[in-house]
Amino acid sequence: MPKRKLLKKPIQNPPQSSKPTGNFASARMSYYAPHPDHLERYEKLFPGAAEAVFTEFRKQAEHRQELEKLVVPQQLKNARVGIYVQAVSHVASACTTILTALYTPAWVPAFLALVYSLTVAFIYKYGKDKQAQSMQNKR
Repeated sequence: MPKRKLLKKPIQNPPQSSKPTGNFASARMSYYAPHPDHLERYEKLFPGAAEAVFTEFRKQAEHRQELEKLVVPQQLKNARVGIYVQAVSHVASACTTILTALYTPAWVPAFLALVYSLTVAFIYKYGKDKQAQSMQNKR
């Protein structure tokens, strides 16, 4: 069996009349298959090129799925921890506000409730910004 030539760089002048077809999409990434005419020409120049292209698609999809098996459970765990921390924070804040209301002037618990509300709002905003930044970095 003759040794196959490996494609080191793309063909310099692919046909301009054809547009890519076929969209291989996964959860966050998409890959476009070469136009059938281009694929046919690659196959003529480099026998087995079409098989190599689709093998790479398959390998990338498998790799992506393996990464998701690792990342998704960790994200769920982080979300659960965040919910628990928030619940403890709510209970602690409510107890502090009630105890303060019993033993101090009326403005002190009102001030604590305001500070707590602002803190929760800023933490929520910070988390959303971090989440958006994380999603942007993944693209």
